[in-house]
Amino acid sequence: VCVLALAALALRNAQRKSSRTQAAVPLEPEAPGLAEPPTRFSEGYVHIERVGGRIVFELMSERTLGSDSGWIEIQNVVLQLYTADGERAPRLTCERAQYNMRTRETNLIGGVQVEFDDGSFITTDFGRVRRGGTEFEADSDIYFVGRAVAGSAGRARYDLDTGRLTLDDGLVVRSDTGDSIQAPRMNFDRSDRKAVFPDGLTVRFGLATLQAARGTVDLAEDSDTPEAVAFGGGVRMAVRNRETLQLITGRSESMSATRDAAGRWQVVVDRGRVPQS
Repeated sequence: VCVLALAALALRNAQRKSSRTQAAVPLEPEAPGLAEPPTRFSEGYVHIERVGGRIVFELMSERTLGSDSGWIEIQNVVLQLYTADGERAPRLTCERAQYNMRTRETNLIGGVQVEFDDGSFITTDFGRVRRGGTEFEADSDIYFVGRAVAGSAGRARYDLDTGRLTLDDGLVVRSDTGDSIQAPRMNFDRSDRKAVFPDGLTVRFGLATLQAARGTVDLAEDSDTPEAVAFGGGVRMAVRNRETLQLITGRSESMSATRDAAGRWQVVVDRGRVPQS
């Protein structure tokens, strides 16, 4: 989603520049009596954006449509991003992209997908750029597949000023081992790889269920694997014995855990009793 926002902004800049230098067919004056303003049409749109000689992105599409209403639409879009070192970054594809030259709105429409080098990807049906190009927002269903997790949410927002990604409205994340997290909202800071759940969360793993009023999860730098967790504001835990199916419950004010070098979790409990499986 972060990349969706960057891609939308890059698209906006490309359209702004191309409207001055690359539009092969000029806009014609509106003909009297027409219900819609006439459109311009061009095939094989390609734009390469460079800063200081370094490639920032390559934008390609099959065709471009524009009108006197101020909207420019490009179809079957492929946007290849590059890192500061000139390496290929994630690639964005979508069926259509719209940019309004007057209001500076940017819309991505239909089959929006961001593909990463490791095979993970994010998809949605519609996205838009707001606040003068500093915030990406998507209100359609968001689906994401990572290296070890998959999930969905009803809404996503990314603030370029703060670098914060927010997923909410029915957020569900599942790991490839069957563990899951459900939460009303998650704030993810990409710089320190920390996911914050300020409105509570429910975690299910194995035969155990944990509920907390708030929580944080720290992810490893090179993977989606949690390496530290912290829960607070009141923690409830229930564990079912695998052999007898007896349910054991416990409560605690807070609870934290870190993964050691052998992959085992070291748990610290603050007041109360949490069952040991």
